Amino acid sequence: MPDPISAAAHVFGKALQSERQELGASQRQIAEDAEIDEATYRKIELGYRNPNLHNMLRIAGALGVPLATLVEKLDSTMVPPARERTAPREPLDELKKRRDQRRHGR
Repeated sequence: MPDPISAAAHVFGKALQSERQELGASQRQIAEDAEIDEATYRKIELGYRNPNLHNMLRIAGALGVPLATLVEKLDSTMVPPARERTAPREPLDELKKRRDQRRHGR
């Protein structure tokens, strides 16, 4: 079997599997209720596919949980590195710093 495409895909898939098993449902039942192909659902659960937002929402609905429940253990460090940057990052980092200062009243 291939490896999951990323740590994020693996963790998301494990969350799906856990919720599905706790529910007592099969992969086929969740896929049908989410209106996605069963093979696609299986690959998402195994971490082999990166679901789009709409499918994530459909799956959460089929499982009867908020999407936040399925993504609560994810963070940006779990995704593969992006392509090499062509522009410096400092301007965005400075904007984030100012935004955070405004939010915290500093």
